[in-house]
Amino acid sequence: MVTRRRLLIGAGALLAASAVPAGPVVSGGRGNGDAKQARTSTRRGSTAITTAPLRTPPPAAIPTRPTLRKLGTLKGHRGEIDTLRFSPDGTNLASLDSRDGVLRVWDVVGRKERATPVQNPDAVVKTVAFSPDGRTLAAGGEERAQFWDVATLRPQGVQIVKPADDTLQDLSTIVFSPDGKTFAASGFGGDEIRFYDRVTRRPIGPPLQLEGAEAHTMVFSPDGRTLASVDESGFEGVKIWDVAARKQRAGPSLDVSGGAQHLVFSPDGATLAIDSDSYEVRFLAAATGKEQGRPLGGHIGSVTGLAYSTDGRTVVTSDYSGLHFWDAATHKKLATATTPGTPPSVDRFGSVTVTKPGTRTIHRFALSPDGRTVATIGFQAKSIALWHLE
Repeated sequence: MVTRRRLLIGAGALLAASAVPAGPVVSGGRGNGDAKQARTSTRRGSTAITTAPLRTPPPAAIPTRPTLRKLGTLKGHRGEIDTLRFSPDGTNLASLDSRDGVLRVWDVVGRKERATPVQNPDAVVKTVAFSPDGRTLAAGGEERAQFWDVATLRPQGVQIVKPADDTLQDLSTIVFSPDGKTFAASGFGGDEIRFYDRVTRRPIGPPLQLEGAEAHTMVFSPDGRTLASVDESGFEGVKIWDVAARKQRAGPSLDVSGGAQHLVFSPDGATLAIDSDSYEVRFLAAATGKEQGRPLGGHIGSVTGLAYSTDGRTVVTSDYSGLHFWDAATHKKLATATTPGTPPSVDRFGSVTVTKPGTRTIHRFALSPDGRTVATIGFQAKSIALWHLE
């Protein structure tokens, strides 16, 4: 029997992955990677071949009465799966187990793995992120940030290694900018967010100065002009940054003591959604930092996932009981879609009890870019379920 009062989870729809040090060591990896491709492109007079974002599917609305139709199951992990990420075009799905740090990439249509999974006992993978062009997967652990070719899972270009004299902080978070030219990272030292060139992996411009704790979760706005971050404890609050000015935007700081595992911008970039205390989702105006509307409450156990529909009209959350759909403008609940199985037991204090494998739970979910495929994993699950949202 497993009982949890609160389920604090790793970041979602989103977007956050590995990290790099404040004073990094850039090390050559096997193979040619991004740097050689970029030089070749320059000689031929072409531009942005290796970083241009993929064309994503057009915005789609969530069905009025959404249901989940099972498409298949992805099996292969031996440990509990902790992370799910769709590629920008939805053709690939990255998954990561929390016990051994094994990284796998799946062909979503073929329901099979793309290549031999990544497992390095010297650098256990903890978090991952796709680049906007879908070709690169950033993966990080305690000691380094590495970059992999999505199709082959072979090392791509240089890696960033933790300095030998840094024993305090591990790799934390990487997020790619929407244009694919840079990525932001937080990690060693805990007091800065640095920006790096996607191809050379070298720092560019001044860092963002943090106070007291590293950024545990970060996300870029769709236009890349704004970056939101929150530390692991939440004591420093949610910070909203002007990327060009390298300054924090003025405005109130949302109290998220206990941590926030999901930060998600609306498709128009005007609103930031946060699972503020594990039970509710709250909203901030990206320009002012002011809270907007009432929180989304009533979740069973905790909020385990958060996403916007691709048309921006619906907010999707998950908890132990299923997927919940909310009107993004009014914050009214529209519907709930559940997966098969026995509902979990919930006492009057909100504690959730999972007593057998058949208990219905959603520990993580990822919504595909076309808004029609949902990947889910249950509590302590070792397989991934794929569903069609209809």
